[in-house]
Amino acid sequence: MLGGKEHAWAVWQLLGLPGGETSASPRLQNGRPDPVHAFAKDGVEARPGAMTPAANLWPAFQRYCAARGLAEVSMGQFRTRFGRLGFDKCFIGGRIVYIDLAVSV
Repeated sequence: MLGGKEHAWAVWQLLGLPGGETSASPRLQNGRPDPVHAFAKDGVEARPGAMTPAANLWPAFQRYCAARGLAEVSMGQFRTRFGRLGFDKCFIGGRIVYIDLAVSV
């Protein structure tokens, strides 16, 4: 588990921000590409002012995986792993909402 600067650097690289280039994409233990990281990189985008309920990310993730032939993870695994990627979020009306993040697929 990453924390502090290591976590921030991993997220920086994952998002493909300048200076964060990496030749290897995150992989699962079985050697396959990690679909949660791929979705975070290619399936969502920073959009100032956007507020995306966490519940909207799961169906978008399913569509993303189906369109690319990626093996899905369970809903619980997706929520946990995506939630740990460092995107800004808050609780509104008892629900998790991602701030300045929008689904792009």
